[in-house]
Amino acid sequence: MKESESFNGEEKSVLESIYFPTFSIKSPNGLITQKIKNHKKYDIDEEEEDFTFFKKNNNNHIENENDGATHDLSPEIESIHISQSDKDLCKFKEKKKEKKIIKFGRKRKNSLEKGKHNKYSGDNLFRKCKGIILHSLYLLINKIITDIYKYDPNYDKNKIKLLKINQNQIINSDVIFNKQFINKKLKDIFSDKITSRCSRYNPDHNEILINKLLNEEDQVKKDLFEKIFNLTFLDCLNHFRGTKTVKELNDLTTYEEICKNFENDEDYLYSFKYYIDNYETIIGNKKWRKKKNKNII
Repeated sequence: MKESESFNGEEKSVLESIYFPTFSIKSPNGLITQKIKNHKKYDIDEEEEDFTFFKKNNNNHIENENDGATHDLSPEIESIHISQSDKDLCKFKEKKKEKKIIKFGRKRKNSLEKGKHNKYSGDNLFRKCKGIILHSLYLLINKIITDIYKYDPNYDKNKIKLLKINQNQIINSDVIFNKQFINKKLKDIFSDKITSRCSRYNPDHNEILINKLLNEEDQVKKDLFEKIFNLTFLDCLNHFRGTKTVKELNDLTTYEEICKNFENDEDYLYSFKYYIDNYETIIGNKKWRKKKNKNII
């Protein structure tokens, strides 16, 4: 008996009615669908093998048991139903989610965001250097005044002392101003208006006091104050970092003492030292840039 005769008519109709799924293979020109052709000749013993030659797993994959190849049908089937415009919309939404939202302006104190302009920025480091040196000079000059007049019966410690000046000279980041500030004398720096916090005093308190000290009747005292108040900011900077010694500033807070305050932040300590050691060089290399006129006509 022939192999074809081993199946009766009913069995043949059953085999022919079985649906074998199609799978898709992507090519540059589009989708090429292939059908698995139904073979007419089967052995009864091989019938089960042929039925399981391609089987669908739980993850919508069709597995080829002979060569172990796996073909994922679900993406190809879904791609038939998704139009090109839908795909473009999905890509746009994904890119929009990935895009980082940059918030401009000053960050709040409790914000975890870090802005580009921070304490390591050049202008902030210049302000820190100026602020530390001027504050150290402010403390030293008041200490010298106290030591000279403390035994004077007319001495009033609340009047004969320098008051803190406003922050305009410290926060000013203008290139021309800072180039001139290096050679500015202490008598001109501390003769600026005092801070508004000292509301009980005359805004020109420091200027009046410095003029009195420079015109002191006692020649020894007068000479001392002239030496101190005629020092430039650069003279004080050189003494502070140890490149030049000024006798009258021997009790000034030392460079090493200030650096101890930044030991917990090595990066900031390095930056601070760099700006102190190269202060006038960095200022000299800065170029003036014309500011835009913000006035609205």
